[in-house]
Amino acid sequence: MIACEFVDRSESFEGSVKTKKCIRLPKEVGNHKENQII
Repeated sequence: MIACEFVDRSESFEGSVKTKKCIRLPKEVGNHKENQII
């Protein structure tokens, strides 16, 4: 299962740039060591 969200980076001089932040969630949510940030 992969959870994705769009992060608004407002600190950019060119205006607001939205970057896609995806986090792959393991089958067992209790184990945080398996979380991978893409």
